[in-house]
Amino acid sequence: KSIEFQNPQTTADLLSNSGKVFVQKSQLGGGSPMIRGFSANSLLIVVDGIRMNNAIFRAGNLQNVINVDPQMIEESEVLFGPGSVIYGSDALGGVMDFHTKSGLFSDSSFWSGKVMSRYSSASNEKTAGVSLSYNSKRFNWIGNFSYTSLGDLKTGKKYDPDYPLFGQRLEYVESIDGVDQVIQNSKPWIQVGSAYHLLNFNSKFKFLIAPETTLEYATYYSTSSDIPRYDRLIEYRNGQLRYGNWYYGPQEWLRNNLSLTSTNKSGLFDESSVILAHQYFEESRHTRSFGSSNLTHRLDRVNSFHFNLDFNKELTNGNTLYYGLENNFNQVVSTARTENILTNTFSPASTRYPDGGSSQFNSAAYISWKNRINEQWISTIGFRYNITHLEAKFIDKSFYDFPYNSLLLNDNDWNGSAGIVYLPNELSKISINASSGFRSPNIDDVGKLFDSEPGFIIVPNPDLTSEKVYNLDFSIRQKLGQMAIIELTAFRSWISDLMVRRDFQFNGQDYILYEGVSSRVQALVNDDWGTLYGGNVYLNVRFNQYLSLNSSITLTKGSDSEGFNIRHAPPLFGSTSLKWAKSKWTLETYSQYNGAIAYADLAPSEQNKPHLYSPKGSVAWVTYNFRSTYQIHENWLLSAGVENITNLHYRPYSSGISAPGINGIVSLTIKF
Repeated sequence: KSIEFQNPQTTADLLSNSGKVFVQKSQLGGGSPMIRGFSANSLLIVVDGIRMNNAIFRAGNLQNVINVDPQMIEESEVLFGPGSVIYGSDALGGVMDFHTKSGLFSDSSFWSGKVMSRYSSASNEKTAGVSLSYNSKRFNWIGNFSYTSLGDLKTGKKYDPDYPLFGQRLEYVESIDGVDQVIQNSKPWIQVGSAYHLLNFNSKFKFLIAPETTLEYATYYSTSSDIPRYDRLIEYRNGQLRYGNWYYGPQEWLRNNLSLTSTNKSGLFDESSVILAHQYFEESRHTRSFGSSNLTHRLDRVNSFHFNLDFNKELTNGNTLYYGLENNFNQVVSTARTENILTNTFSPASTRYPDGGSSQFNSAAYISWKNRINEQWISTIGFRYNITHLEAKFIDKSFYDFPYNSLLLNDNDWNGSAGIVYLPNELSKISINASSGFRSPNIDDVGKLFDSEPGFIIVPNPDLTSEKVYNLDFSIRQKLGQMAIIELTAFRSWISDLMVRRDFQFNGQDYILYEGVSSRVQALVNDDWGTLYGGNVYLNVRFNQYLSLNSSITLTKGSDSEGFNIRHAPPLFGSTSLKWAKSKWTLETYSQYNGAIAYADLAPSEQNKPHLYSPKGSVAWVTYNFRSTYQIHENWLLSAGVENITNLHYRPYSSGISAPGINGIVSLTIKF
């Protein structure tokens, strides 16, 4: 119901609406969550028990969460802090665990469904979706299809009076008869070059093959149009726009999984789950410098295979044992070519990842024990052992003379967690948790060759090892009678063997040519440590059965060994809402807000991107918003709202595209 009321455009927006997850966007077709100072491949995305993270999830901003259709989500769960004991590698800052809708078993057979449509003005969004389900005693099916079309995003017109041109799209590049022309934008609040389309399809078949055993087969498919990389399209070099083209090709995700779940008790387990899954990912990058006739196409495909076993067993005296195995294998194929847009001829180009192919295998076992000591005390402890094997092959050395033919990496990791919960009474809860996490190097870390920012080139480093985090959490939850709940959480994390970009050499050279530009050689190395700390305050007040207030504010701070701020630690952020619900109406007025980070306090890597920030740095902002639903009929729901009512221009921290200006939204859902 909460997701239906929020009616988010993408799953990234669903996370952002929580007020507890910060989301960065490099382009309209994106959304990269930041949790506790971590982002991208240091956060884990899980969909129905299977990790979405693959061997080419990068350390920069990552947009794959938009492939999860919010119309199909039954519930979403965000776990803060290291989740590596249960979830494995990449769960350094947290885990985003999504559960998609399932059908119901019913004594009588019946069909049901819904159709929905939504329009929003800031991006001229047009979304349509349809869901169908069939339910019977031993079989059910649910399917969902949605399509979203987004135009160029309009930003707010209320600009910073000190720097009124920041965020305005004054000009853009258009190729006319193969010649790049700079076009003056008569409506600079329209971010030309941000439009895209997104299509999603999900299907689940579930069979009750025995009274306590179900078999499920699920398919997930998501694809997009070309997605312009807006933050690159607004880059300048030597006083002119740098790129004629920079766009992602269709971002494609296909997953099929078969799962067997049983609650048939045995001596070894009370519940068991077996999952077999295959995922296919396809992404591509297409770049052309301004005035150049050469358009470079780089295509990367990943096939990943998964086998998961999970068990739990209820022991005596309130003890529960959880244990399992996880195995996944990733295979990466990269190709590249350059197209002459004037002659329509093609020539070879350097690939983003090793041209001879790459593979990565992970295998792990975990065990976790929960002990209810008595009515007031609960303890947990868990361990995980993980093995990673990675291989990358370099065949074509005509572009770069790699000093090796292949890279081999073997990595082993132990990690654990321990916690205690104290329940002094029915109104209070206090918990302390210590945990560790790890992230094994993947193909993107070890084998990538790409330009991280103008004038810098990242080259492979075969000597990488896992980065690790050690975390301590403290939280207290207090009910204030039947009226209010307040939760306070504080954490501190210590990071070791942090993978950071450092100056490097390639065949003894400090600089090499990359796409015709002399670029400083850098590589990811385990050459740093850092600390992160912060907390969250959450307040819920129910004034009466109709009126309630929710507020959440999050602070994250972090620095590396040299005292520089950590890149993915956002400024103070939060949200506050007042909701009234009675009869057929639900009304909510809410505010979202961010603090500031001065330019001098930005991480050095962010200071190298002046096109993303005003001279002040990341500027503080606050928006005022309203949304509502009205139950027209038992099966008809009308939603309407206005975002950014003051039409403020603002750009969330680290984002390459400004946020929507005043945005009217209307949606209609019909169930049958």
